Amino acid sequence: MISTEGFTRAQMNDVGDGNFTITVGHRSDIRRQDGSPSQAGDVLSVQDDGTLQTRPSGSAGSFEVCKFTESRNAVVYNPFGKRTIYFPVTGVWD
Repeated sequence: MISTEGFTRAQMNDVGDGNFTITVGHRSDIRRQDGSPSQAGDVLSVQDDGTLQTRPSGSAGSFEVCKFTESRNAVVYNPFGKRTIYFPVTGVWD
């Protein structure tokens, strides 16, 4: 069986112009760019090769910003148009 990890709407941070970042906080399975453990408040950073990393809270660069698609209830990352990464979003635990 395969499962897909998603996020809640409460994790979405509106950074303007229809863009969002996703707060993932401390996660043992995702590290920061320098290899250090992710920290509380960190946001997801999706690299152009699909690798997942985190960045400090407030980061909103090309790899941290995603678009929310209301019709599909998902966020989509597309850093520099190289790879599209899709995560479902739920409101169940908001």
